[in-house]
Amino acid sequence: MVFTIEHMPKARVIFARKTGPYGPQNQETMEHLKAWARRRNLLRESTILLGIAQDNPQLTPPEQCRYDACLIIREASASEIGDLQDTSLRLGKFPGGIYAVFKTAHTPQGVNEVWASAFPALIEAGILLDERPAVERYTGSLLSEGVCELCVPIRQS
Repeated sequence: MVFTIEHMPKARVIFARKTGPYGPQNQETMEHLKAWARRRNLLRESTILLGIAQDNPQLTPPEQCRYDACLIIREASASEIGDLQDTSLRLGKFPGGIYAVFKTAHTPQGVNEVWASAFPALIEAGILLDERPAVERYTGSLLSEGVCELCVPIRQS
């Protein structure tokens, strides 16, 4: 399985959180964030969206699993963002760090396959995993190619 190693910078994000079992509602949460961003003209070719499953479903009860749909806001001004008090969105921080990045088809099958094979591929390669959550990354340019990325946190050697 092919992957690259990348340092993802720390970033400010606006995010929508869903708590409950992972599944189709994750996509609904991302669509909610994208609709908010679209109304403010924040969805551009360079926009970076992150889908972060905050909890390991093998260790956390399904009803307590947290999924965050995030928009990196490095370039957005306060006037573009507007007032978040009347929405379900919050400001937060993405911690950044070193990640193994796997590209895959932006389809349910492609995403499921990369989630199933990325971790064993890294372990087989002798790469140590970090405890930060894995991240699905979406950009306008990748999506126009029908691709997204799974970014798995690894330890610096």
